[in-house]
Amino acid sequence: MFVKPIWASERRSDEGLRRAKSESVSEYNRINSGWITMNIDLTAGHPGQTSLEKNFERLPDLVNTNRPLCFRGRRLTATIRISIGPTDYYLRLEKGRIVSLTKGAALLKSWVFSIRAGAEAWEKHWQTYPPPWYHDLFAMSKNGTAVIEGNLTPFMAHLQYIKDVLAAPRKLSALKGGE
Repeated sequence: MFVKPIWASERRSDEGLRRAKSESVSEYNRINSGWITMNIDLTAGHPGQTSLEKNFERLPDLVNTNRPLCFRGRRLTATIRISIGPTDYYLRLEKGRIVSLTKGAALLKSWVFSIRAGAEAWEKHWQTYPPPWYHDLFAMSKNGTAVIEGNLTPFMAHLQYIKDVLAAPRKLSALKGGE
């Protein structure tokens, strides 16, 4: 095994480390400085929709007002298809923020990757304390209640961000005194 020596000229000085840390903090502050915090009415809905659809359609507000979550996904720009039973949703993410959420199947609508599960599986996944096999996307996939397909490279590169985005409706369940 060959170990390359680090020469004195290649080492970062304490000053260099402080500057790098300062730059990353200032980048975080620069990105978040122009954002407006919104008050969300978490009890509002539209007539004729199931509570599952109502909760999922509030996803842009839940994610876009969560600054640390948006910062974590700042390098992801993609369209994701989420299927809740027979209903398809196209989630457009740009730099960690949800730009649009479109309901319904569209002909020739492209997406990077897709996560499909039945309405019952999503309902269990979005409980405040999900039961075993419904707490995680991979557990649902292994259980056979969800299917993850498409280009999995961006999915795996931003795995924790995507898991947190799709777990955001759990907040709504907690507010209602969920299970």
